[in-house]
Amino acid sequence: MNKPYTHLDGRTLESCHFDPDTHQWVFIFSGPVALQVSAPWRVVSQGRIYLGYQDDGHIFGLTKPLNAVQRLEAVIIGRQVEAANLSATADLAVIFPGASTLEIFNSSGGYEGWQINGPGKRWVVGMGGGAVSESRDDG
Repeated sequence: MNKPYTHLDGRTLESCHFDPDTHQWVFIFSGPVALQVSAPWRVVSQGRIYLGYQDDGHIFGLTKPLNAVQRLEAVIIGRQVEAANLSATADLAVIFPGASTLEIFNSSGGYEGWQINGPGKRWVVGMGGGAVSESRDDG
């Protein structure tokens, strides 16, 4: 069962990068709001897997290594969030125009898979085991 997660609604995904120090992918939305992801993620576009969290830098028969950020710029960076949903196991789906969705799989029974931070505070955390911890203050 999914429930809406409204803190991202209407925000624009401004950038994304991999942080080698924390081994997290960081998605920066307008606000500023940061989605820090330690768990597996993928982008599904037009009903197909467009990009996965481990694809960056791989050749896949291309003439040069795949650049994940460039791929994301083609489908979700610069676009406004239409909706976001949380599953019962703290998976997060962020839906963008053009039938593109960023799907984050909370994959651990113990480790936090992702967190969303707003100005000066943490809003929500995908906890290990599938729980979600949310701030009471929407700020």
